[in-house]
Amino acid sequence: MIIYTTEVQTINSFYILESLKEVYGL
Repeated sequence: MIIYTTEVQTINSFYILESLKEVYGL
């Protein structure tokens, strides 16, 4: 369960970073 949670957090972090890149046009 801990591993699954870690994977989800990693994916969410990556998704957020990509979203920020689109917002700021990086």
